[in-house]
Amino acid sequence: MSGNCGGFKEYNISRHFTTKHANYASKLSTKEREATAQKLAANLQAQQNFFHRQTAIQESSTKASFMLSFKLAKASKPLFEALDESNDVKDTAQLLIFIRGINDTFEITDEFLTMESLKGQTRGEDLYDRVSAVIEKMKLPWSKLINVTTDGSPNLTGKNLNHVVNPVVKLVNFIRARGLQHRQFITFLEETDADHQDLLYHSRVRWLSLGKEFQRVWELKEKIGAFLELQGKADEFPELSNKSWLCDFAFAADVFSHMNELNMKLQGKDQFVQDMYTNVKAFKSKLVLFSRQILNKPLTHFPTLATLKEAGAKMKKYSESLDALHGEFCHRFSDFEKIDKSLQLVACPRPQNSSRGAAVRTD
Repeated sequence: MSGNCGGFKEYNISRHFTTKHANYASKLSTKEREATAQKLAANLQAQQNFFHRQTAIQESSTKASFMLSFKLAKASKPLFEALDESNDVKDTAQLLIFIRGINDTFEITDEFLTMESLKGQTRGEDLYDRVSAVIEKMKLPWSKLINVTTDGSPNLTGKNLNHVVNPVVKLVNFIRARGLQHRQFITFLEETDADHQDLLYHSRVRWLSLGKEFQRVWELKEKIGAFLELQGKADEFPELSNKSWLCDFAFAADVFSHMNELNMKLQGKDQFVQDMYTNVKAFKSKLVLFSRQILNKPLTHFPTLATLKEAGAKMKKYSESLDALHGEFCHRFSDFEKIDKSLQLVACPRPQNSSRGAAVRTD
C-alpha cells in the first residue's frame, strides 16, 4: 500500500510539473532554472518569516511611541496620536497614523491622518522619523501633542506560562498554516462529529486572543491528538500526553479566559479612563482572591482545572503564578495608581458628605 501511495505522489508531482511549469524545463537554461529556483525559495522563506517579522514590528512600534512620548513629556495640550502597524499582501509594512483632538467645549474628534509605507527597516528610529516628518508636513504644533499610543501591547502572560503558551501556539499554527493539512483537519472534525469545526487562528503577536484560543484547543485536545496520530506527527507534540502539562494547560485556559473578559471590558468607544481603570483594579482584586482560594482548593473560578484530579498537587504553584500575574498588573498600571485620586474626582466630583445631618455634642 505504501509503495502505491509513493507512486501516486510521484505521478502527481510529475503531472503538476509538466502541466503547470512546462516552460521551466523546455525554455530555460541551466542557469536560468537555478535563478528561478532561488527566487521561489526566497518567496517561501519570506512567507515563513511573516510571523517573526510581525513580532519585530510590534516591538518597534512600542519603541517609537516611547521616543515620541519622551520628546513630548513636558507638553500639556489636548492632542495625541495613535500608531498602528500592519502588513499588506506584499508583506510591506504600513504605518497608520490617527489623531484625536479635544476643543474648548470638550468635544472629542478622531481623524485618520495618513498611511505611510515602510519599505525598508521598521526599527523604532525609522517609525519615529516617519511620524516626525508627517507632523512637520501637516504643520501640527509639537507643543499640543501630549500622548502617543500604539497597538504594541506588551505580553502580560508572564514567563510562568510560556511553557504552555509556546506549544499551543505551535500546535495551532502547525495545523492552520498548511492548506492541505488544515482542510484534512476540518474534514476529520466533521467525520468525528466534533463540537467545533475548526481551530481559531492565533499568532504570538495577538496574545490578547489567547483566552478563546486556549479554550478551543482544550475542548478539541482529544480530536487533535487523534489527528496527529493519523498524520504521524504525535511525537512532535508530546505535551498532549503529559498529565502534568495538561494541568498547567487547564490552569492557563482558565486564567486567559478571565483576562479575555477584562480585555473585552476595556474595548469599545465612549469609555472614560476612570471606568476602564476601575475594571483593572477589580481584576487585580480578583487575582488576590483567586490566589487565596486556590490554596484551599475550591476551584469555582477555574472550571477547566477542576476537571483534572491530578491538579490537586499543584495548587501552591498556581497560587504563586497568580501572585506573579498580580504583581505584573500592578507594575504595568503603576502610573494610573499615582493619579487614582484624580480619576475618582472625575468619576464623582461631588461626593456626599457623610457628616451632614449628624448630631453634634455640646458638652
